[in-house]
Amino acid sequence: MVSSAGVRVFGDTGLLAEVPESISPAEALRVVISLRERLSSSQPAGVVDLVPAARTV
Repeated sequence: MVSSAGVRVFGDTGLLAEVPESISPAEALRVVISLRERLSSSQPAGVVDLVPAARTV
């Protein structure tokens, strides 16, 4: 379960973007999908893979 929203370091080379639990599961999924699409289209330097889940990317 996600404890809070934000972006944090995940492992040695990853980042984890979390959606707050205060929004509904359906809205959280919309946010995750939108964030994944924006990151994918902007192709940030160093990004190798994007792994969306229910409340995280």
